[in-house]
Amino acid sequence: MGTFSFSATARAAEAKPSEWRWQPSLVPKALLIEGLWTDHFQLTPALHAAGLRSHAAYVSRSPYFGGYTRFYHLPATTELNQFSVIVIANLDAPSLISERLSAYREFVANGGGLIVLGGYWAFSRGAYAGTPLEEMLPVTFAPEHRIPASPDGLPLRPGPQATWQAAADFAAKPVAFYVQTLAPKAGATVQLLAGDQPALISGTFGKGRVVACALTANGDAPAGTVPFWDWPAWPKLLGQALDWAAGSRPAAP
Repeated sequence: MGTFSFSATARAAEAKPSEWRWQPSLVPKALLIEGLWTDHFQLTPALHAAGLRSHAAYVSRSPYFGGYTRFYHLPATTELNQFSVIVIANLDAPSLISERLSAYREFVANGGGLIVLGGYWAFSRGAYAGTPLEEMLPVTFAPEHRIPASPDGLPLRPGPQATWQAAADFAAKPVAFYVQTLAPKAGATVQLLAGDQPALISGTFGKGRVVACALTANGDAPAGTVPFWDWPAWPKLLGQALDWAAGSRPAAP
């Protein structure tokens, strides 16, 4: 499940990187590929904060009845050149299939952006090991059978070398209740911490930019606490991540 092999088409694409052509675009556009329970991440207001247009694709799956999966409104891989950043929200690698992941790798290597949001089907639980997602992400991840729970909430704060601090006001003391275990790769930047754990990590792959989010939008907030998804500054912070990740895609003349 965690093994990945390039198709002949992907190898040919890698051998001829000069064939990649971006579709001219003056306004960045995001491709959202959304899995289960991702509405709390507030992607729509985050996109508005970043000034990005978007195209949303949805996944209907029944993991309890045979793992049936169906995508709605997912563009063909040949249409990726119209986007500036791809957001994968709580989706496992097998559901995205190897040919599509190869195309996403080419997209990022040529200057596109990628943001991966956490959840039950992401990172180690999503069988990212041995796929282009593991290669592109600015983090490593240990196998997790359960995402560690923090019932009282882990407070969010800027990372020690964060470059996105200006977008967020932490006076509300936002917290996260489930945080996946991610470790930054060499050269990556921890933009946000949850307690002492990396929560939002940025890095590069090829000509592109990649962001990993260890937060999951789950948990019951005790009285007096502010879950990060209800934090007024969260869409601004996520919007800044979107804007940053989209920033290496060549603009139209």
